[in-house]
Amino acid sequence: MDRQGPVRSLEIVESEVFAPGRLELGQLTVLTGLHGAGKSHALVLLREALPQWQSLWDVPPIGPRREVTLTAAYDVVLAQGVGGGVEHVVFPIETNYGRHAPTAATELQATWLDAHEVRSLFPLFDSGVVYPRTPAVGTPVAAAISAAMCQILGHTYTELSVALVDTDGGDFPEFRGRRDGAPISTWTMSSAEFWVSYILWVLSWAAENELVIIDEPETSLSSPGHQAFLDEIARLTLKQGCQTIVATHSETMIRRTPVSMLRVVLRADEQSTFERVDDVETLLRSLRRDEAPVRRIVLVEDMTAQAMTLAALRRFAPSAVAFTEIVVADGSSNVVSGVRALAHAQRVAVAGVLDGDAQDDAHGQVFKLPGGAPEVELARAARSNVAAVAVELDAKRVDVLMALDASRHEDHQRFFTSLAAKLSTRNADQVRDVLVRNWAAQEALQLELDRLVAAIIES
Repeated sequence: MDRQGPVRSLEIVESEVFAPGRLELGQLTVLTGLHGAGKSHALVLLREALPQWQSLWDVPPIGPRREVTLTAAYDVVLAQGVGGGVEHVVFPIETNYGRHAPTAATELQATWLDAHEVRSLFPLFDSGVVYPRTPAVGTPVAAAISAAMCQILGHTYTELSVALVDTDGGDFPEFRGRRDGAPISTWTMSSAEFWVSYILWVLSWAAENELVIIDEPETSLSSPGHQAFLDEIARLTLKQGCQTIVATHSETMIRRTPVSMLRVVLRADEQSTFERVDDVETLLRSLRRDEAPVRRIVLVEDMTAQAMTLAALRRFAPSAVAFTEIVVADGSSNVVSGVRALAHAQRVAVAGVLDGDAQDDAHGQVFKLPGGAPEVELARAARSNVAAVAVELDAKRVDVLMALDASRHEDHQRFFTSLAAKLSTRNADQVRDVLVRNWAAQEALQLELDRLVAAIIES
């Protein structure tokens, strides 16, 4: 997803909240930062910048358009017209902006999605004061969205439909269908169910000239659903061609987002700045206030196995990463004996992961990495995708192939050091990280990695 949306950036000229600078935006941008840094303030500015406000059908959860007094100076940079060239139009955001929007912006619209405001109107609607409680005729929800909801919410949803109920304040979506075979509707859904349904419904109708702003999509949603939710938000954004901005505190969503799409709001002194992200794990360490309690210990043979096991967990159980400690046991025998010694621990789950070429067989709470020797598997995967690996290593394709060939007989403890020395572009740890990410992304390996992670989680 490398397209840019119609809103290219928010320029900070003068502000009491933000230092002068720029928030650059793509088709999908994920914004994060500590509480109070200014994420929501930035979202409000972007919302107010576009004259056609609150989507195709003026849905009421946000209520009437609220006046926002902007005492500072901000600019919004747009592409010239919708679907036009790259010429930028810069204009100020002002109070009652929609009354005198420049021509370049008149086609654009913004939709603001906030879980707390969505739910705040439920007592009024549910009481039957606004409209008679008679079911409306609905439009079927796309099968792909129903399937995504199963992954996000952990239930099976069938026969889903949505109808727009006419209210005094606008249209309100009424969802109906079945959850695990039982009838369900807007009025019987949990907060998370309605919130997820609402966001996916809005995105499924979003236009190419629409900026969809989602404030904390993880609200009310348990952590196992965070990755699938962000994946579906990204899929619908790409499918519809709209532009989406997400503000989140979810570690799973942050970790799932490519660094090119991440922005962090940092508070320094009295003002905040928008910064790009170079490394996700460094970002998460800076955002994390308290370490999550360890609930699972996984013993592995060495640091390479540690990196490979961690990559598998991040891919198939990202919410479990914060609660799992992967410990290097120095050899297969220590893995087996360590699991045996900790098998009856009361407060933590225990598992062991051996190298694929280990002499010991998988049994009980001891499992194996797919394939043979880890270094051999990493090298094989790198050769099959050498062009992408070369880009990540900032090296030429032929140099990567030659380095892999020259290092194939090295002792496994020196494999990455040898590769790094021959490439001269990265240190050994960086080389290992690139090769492990490439290995974990192989399509042919996904089923085996999924099974390994499931076995670790269930141990």
